[in-house]
Amino acid sequence: DRGRHRLAYALRNEHATGASYPAGAEPRVEDLAGEAGPLAEYCCALNVMVRRVTTLSGIPALSYTISSDSIAVHHVDPITGVPNEWTCTPAQMSALMKAEAPKLSTMLAVAASGAAVSSAMGRLGQGSTNSLLAFANVRLGVWLPHPRWAGQAGKEKTPYPRVRMSYLLKEVFGLFDWDDLHVYITDGAHWEGTAIVELFRNDDIDEAIAFDAGGAGGDSLVSPGEVVTLSSLELFDDVDIDVEPLRAEPDGTRGGGLADRVATVGLVRGVGSQGEPTIGVLWYCRNVLAKDSSARLKSYGERFETFPSVSTINQFFDDEKFQSYRVLGYEAGTAIVEARNELAATMTGVDDLAGFRELDPEHWAVAVLQE
Repeated sequence: DRGRHRLAYALRNEHATGASYPAGAEPRVEDLAGEAGPLAEYCCALNVMVRRVTTLSGIPALSYTISSDSIAVHHVDPITGVPNEWTCTPAQMSALMKAEAPKLSTMLAVAASGAAVSSAMGRLGQGSTNSLLAFANVRLGVWLPHPRWAGQAGKEKTPYPRVRMSYLLKEVFGLFDWDDLHVYITDGAHWEGTAIVELFRNDDIDEAIAFDAGGAGGDSLVSPGEVVTLSSLELFDDVDIDVEPLRAEPDGTRGGGLADRVATVGLVRGVGSQGEPTIGVLWYCRNVLAKDSSARLKSYGERFETFPSVSTINQFFDDEKFQSYRVLGYEAGTAIVEARNELAATMTGVDDLAGFRELDPEHWAVAVLQE
């Protein structure tokens, strides 16, 4: 449920070590504005009825992002190719959420962006099964004010309505109307699970590191394929990245095969907001066992054949499984740090692309980018 997501992944109280924020004291999203450090952006999926809003490739979901700066819905007209964006401030949305305390909190944003199973699941929708999930109260999504109208609410005398029982009926019958005052928000993976597309939607970002923790098998490359397709359709970017070394081909042995490595690097070429050409670097990691993975992870993978591709529906990890996934992420992060350091050291004194291509590559990251 959403409560468990809030407690498991949200911010902790600095004044009470190890204790979660008590109810009513959770920080609001807008409270993070101006704080030092990275900008926290929560990527979600906005569920829509395809017959009312034509989405790219028939995907019944749109990109919905929450940050301390703004809350935005993104949509590219499939006919004209014109990108549209509807935004409001977190404060404007919080003012309309009468039933929530403390309004639009960081914990609510985390829960909404990570609630995997719901009565509507964007591109992963289950048709008539959605009604059963709604009746069974498997409803991890949340109804939030539509950014399209939230910014205008204060200008009108008519009070903004609450989310009432009628919205349960909308979930049962799959009525997610784009023109509604509230929209149904679910897991960001119901649109695109790695958030890479959202990172490069920002022209100020020229380097990104993505950790793909999806539940697909080691021989599946579905997630990067979605990134390449949506980047082209949504951003008109060309993502040039070789993810084949991250594929673990089944070999019939207990635990399956091993990938060549857990990380790779590529380039993202696009056009900026002013029409200028842009280029970015994308580091991409997968939750896969590789030839250079630690003996601890390989041993665990042989004992539990589904590791590290456990379905995200499985929310009950024992200590050993949790720690194994933590080590998996740590080793992937270490691989990226080492690759970046090697790349930086190799490029010292190189002034142009021709000089870079003449280097003798001693590390995979240099060899990949030279191609």
